[in-house]
Amino acid sequence: MNKDVIFKNSVNFLKNAKGKVGIFFDMDCDGVCSGAITLAFLKKLKGVYFSLNTGNKDDYVFEAYGKEKVDFAIFLDYAFDELKFLKPFVGKCLVVDHHPPAIDFNKKGFVFWNPRLFDKKAYISTSHNIYDITKATGFEGFEWLMKLGAIGDHEIEGTKLEIEAVDTINAVKAMDNPELMINLCVFLSNASGTKDVIENPDYMEMKKKVSAEIEKQIAVFSQLPESKLSLFQVKSRVHITSILSTKLSDLYPKRAIILYSKSRDGYRVSGRAPNKNIDLGKVFKSAARGIGKGGGHPVAAGAKVSDIELFLKRVRKHLVKHEKA
Repeated sequence: MNKDVIFKNSVNFLKNAKGKVGIFFDMDCDGVCSGAITLAFLKKLKGVYFSLNTGNKDDYVFEAYGKEKVDFAIFLDYAFDELKFLKPFVGKCLVVDHHPPAIDFNKKGFVFWNPRLFDKKAYISTSHNIYDITKATGFEGFEWLMKLGAIGDHEIEGTKLEIEAVDTINAVKAMDNPELMINLCVFLSNASGTKDVIENPDYMEMKKKVSAEIEKQIAVFSQLPESKLSLFQVKSRVHITSILSTKLSDLYPKRAIILYSKSRDGYRVSGRAPNKNIDLGKVFKSAARGIGKGGGHPVAAGAKVSDIELFLKRVRKHLVKHEKA
């Protein structure tokens, strides 16, 4: 199936959606912006009502998704490397993503749009992709939100105002509360522009709290000795590991940075690599085998593991091999 056919199938899927539509978006800036654009589009259709869902890609989360009775399902910004999460939605599901695809789900009974099916080096955020799909139907007015998602996922650079809005969205993410992210998705779908985001008093308060915590962690990290690989345990009451790793990679662009924090069921890990020749997503996926799950992009990856020492040992081994190659 060629690129034009798959894109057309994606457009037609949205245009023909009816009944109860389940929108499932990843719990980050790109994911929630993708969800909000999709929600704004679907609200224009007659005979459609919605179910919004988000959360990390965990077995128990998607098991609950699978039990939900929906007529159509839309998954946004989730990297699926196996079929089990999607099986309950076969024949009535659109998947829009931009992570390196392990499977072409178009061959499994789904409509699957991912630019990397056609160009492995393509890096186009999910927000950008769903914006293009909705725009092809004649839908307009949410380019500003597409840009926030793209900035949040480092596809494009942003203005000072846009970066402030992205930081605000990331502050809500740091609360690690799916309900808050669902409320944010609804808010964004009704907002008229970037200023609405940064001037919301509730989100401003969250941003203030998270920003202070990030500055505190950056100060501690700065005391580490200089090294090509920096390992750092984040000890915080807010979930800033992923956000902090991005901030630190901007401050220390020549370092490989791996942050980890203790969670209820193990450890969360976030990594950034300065060298695009290192596929950190593949490294994390391999290092997490048997002790959790990992993956992501070549220069930005994440993992959830039960044994942090073993995971870090495996990562070091991979990186040392790369240095010697």
